[in-house]
Amino acid sequence: MCFIYVYAMKNLLNFIFRYSSWFVFITLETFSLILLFTYNRYQESIYLTSANQLSGKFYSGANNFFGYFNLRSINEDLMEQNGLLQERIMRLEELLLGATTDSANYTIFVDTLNMNNYDFIPARVISNSTTRNNNYITLNKGSKDGLQPEMGVIDHNGVVGVINKVSENFATVMPILNPKFRFSVKLKKNDYFGSMTWDGKSPRHAIIVELPSHADFHPNDTVVTSGYSHAFPAGIMVGMVDPADDNNNLAAIDVRLSVDFSKLANVLVIKDKHLLEMRELELKTLSEK
Repeated sequence: MCFIYVYAMKNLLNFIFRYSSWFVFITLETFSLILLFTYNRYQESIYLTSANQLSGKFYSGANNFFGYFNLRSINEDLMEQNGLLQERIMRLEELLLGATTDSANYTIFVDTLNMNNYDFIPARVISNSTTRNNNYITLNKGSKDGLQPEMGVIDHNGVVGVINKVSENFATVMPILNPKFRFSVKLKKNDYFGSMTWDGKSPRHAIIVELPSHADFHPNDTVVTSGYSHAFPAGIMVGMVDPADDNNNLAAIDVRLSVDFSKLANVLVIKDKHLLEMRELELKTLSEK
């Protein structure tokens, strides 16, 4: 037995010495590529786009294989979405009937009409992470389907994130569960607004910062999008103030997210029909300063 071990080790060392130049070459080549893609924006952009395309195809194939075993949960999710849509249709019908006689309903109805400024592109989640420091989601739609960076992403429960990178057939999403993503939210009951960010502690919670010092909030208060963003219309559900929170911590309000990221399956990408016009106007305004 000892002889066999010595013989095997001898062959291994001979193999390493024989091809040592190749090992050195591969190591140096890898190191140089890391430096190239890390410190050069153009090369980094090309690498990320190519990697996104390849990883998208891989995730799509894997998702198609394993998706068969999740059909029951996906169907339940779709049924729930259909129920919510039906509920919204009934609510809109009631608002239409009362719009001419009730001024409060009329105001709500006008706010609802503003949603006509947006298109909603359905997409399917084919890769998702919730336990990393910087989580990302991959969708099965890309630029050929009308997706562009900075578009908002929601599901039937509320805000998911924004489009980060796009290839022809796939897109990556920077979700709420990524500390690099920050967006404007408000307390629904009084319109006090702040910024929502993720502190990396829990996939079910995020925090609101930069609220005014006199803002009043209570446990279970509803948190929605403020509308001060190109990505999301105002009033989209984000979550609720955690019951464990109180008025003594205005610096960082803990919010229980309405979206369960561990169960994401189908999402909607928000396309603002007037985004290009708005950006052109903002650029003209900035150029005049």
